[in-house]
Amino acid sequence: MNRILKITDHFSIDVNRAPEDDLIACSHCGLIKIDDLFWAHMEKVETLRIRCGFGIRMTCGYRCKEHNDAVGGATNSLHLHFATDLQPWKSNDNHLNLMCEMAASMDFDGIGKYDSFVHLDSRGLLDRPQARWDYRSR
Repeated sequence: MNRILKITDHFSIDVNRAPEDDLIACSHCGLIKIDDLFWAHMEKVETLRIRCGFGIRMTCGYRCKEHNDAVGGATNSLHLHFATDLQPWKSNDNHLNLMCEMAASMDFDGIGKYDSFVHLDSRGLLDRPQARWDYRSR
């Protein structure tokens, strides 16, 4: 029996998937922290998806410490609480730029720009200051 945990209209968790295929939960341990930060952040991600008007996929959500260490994540990475790395289904620079502009207009606290994805987090809910960074190669 396939069990889907619907998070928002456009994002869900398939509890029968292998952990490495479920990109909201940790691909290392299969766990996820579902708390107020998670719900507040996912509500904003859903709003971003609707405002952008194109499909967005999550490439990373929650990470346990072991997974974060294995991928070289920052010691205080927001992925250890909950953050999202997102990319348009049909990746192109225009869609990535639009996602960044929309995220900034929606007051996401952490916005990181990369060549193929955008990192978004809600660090203000953890009393962390706003952060912006751009690690694009071009």
